Amino acid sequence: MKVCASSSAFMIPLSAFVPIILARSMTVDAFSSPTLKPSSRTGIVLSSEYWTDNESKTNLTWGTSSLSFSSNSSPVEFELDLVDVLQKCAIDRSAKASDVIETLEELEKSLESKPLGSTSIYLKEVDLSTALDGTFELIFSSAVANLPILGNLCGGYMPNKEIITFDLEKKQMSLVVELLPFLPSIDIFGESLALDKDGATLEYVVQGNEKKPPSQWKILYSDVSGEIIAARSSVTGLNVIRRIV
Repeated sequence: MKVCASSSAFMIPLSAFVPIILARSMTVDAFSSPTLKPSSRTGIVLSSEYWTDNESKTNLTWGTSSLSFSSNSSPVEFELDLVDVLQKCAIDRSAKASDVIETLEELEKSLESKPLGSTSIYLKEVDLSTALDGTFELIFSSAVANLPILGNLCGGYMPNKEIITFDLEKKQMSLVVELLPFLPSIDIFGESLALDKDGATLEYVVQGNEKKPPSQWKILYSDVSGEIIAARSSVTGLNVIRRIV
């Protein structure tokens, strides 16, 4: 069944090691005394920036604790807690819905202080044309989390299957919404699909809604291969999608 209507869905590894526990908030330089430094994040964060002068500074955060130290080496950033939450969300839905929403909201906050059109630091190594081209399953949506009944039951994880395809070459979007097993699926199509790489934004016009503003997706996170993507949809809020093709 083909339905030309506004989409009910969105528009849109590195979970490794770090065997260290910090009891207090602190900053530690490899060659200096520790000083207090509270962190606003929850979970584990390992952030490392390498410089051409062979000096690097690494920050490790667990809860409200932070550890910084200098080492030798050249530009990479690790956000272990963020990646861990998004991986658990997308792969086996084991991340708490509240943790997923908090992570997505903090991704957005990281852009608020930047100039209009800025992109997330988590996209700087990503070729968006490659990462976004393909077929994905919608795993999590804040629109579901905000629903009175489903929000309590599902938290934000999709209770049904919704498959979205972005074909940048053909400039088309298609969304298949599967409801109950005995009901036909709903097909939604979008035209004039375009990617603004500088602004990390996808835009398309839903068939039947040509007089309305285009739907937009602000990409907040993608791994290098485009397996897991997080975005803000102008229609349904914060979303996580996982590549299937």
